[in-house]
Amino acid sequence: MNKETIYTCYVTENRKLIGVITVKDLFMADEDDKIADIMETHIISVDTLEDKEIVGHMFRKYDFLALPVVDKDNRLVGIVTFDDAMDVIQDENTEDFSKMAAIAPNEESYFRTGIFKHAKKPYCMAFDTYDKCNDYTDYNE
Repeated sequence: MNKETIYTCYVTENRKLIGVITVKDLFMADEDDKIADIMETHIISVDTLEDKEIVGHMFRKYDFLALPVVDKDNRLVGIVTFDDAMDVIQDENTEDFSKMAAIAPNEESYFRTGIFKHAKKPYCMAFDTYDKCNDYTDYNE
């Protein structure tokens, strides 16, 4: 059993998500209570086509451990857990930081990348700037 998903139960009818209920609420309910009466029907879910970054922000906003994933017909197709969302946010932040630093992600290994691709990298420009500063220092001495 996956420990991240045992706190919330998803209520479906004909595969359509109609409610959520916590395990705590199930245990604390009276024996005669019906799930329909105690489940939460105002459901926050994500669509299968939702952008990963938006899903990550939803976790930050609502503080959930898991979010149900539904298709366009509101059928439950799975869940996204908090740790999955944090992995995505970390990847997105790394990608955003790389873009800000003008470091394009490279699919090839460093040693298999041609010299001209490396010449475009910012660290090469930094060495070039360093050399120019040294030339300027040598010139002014």
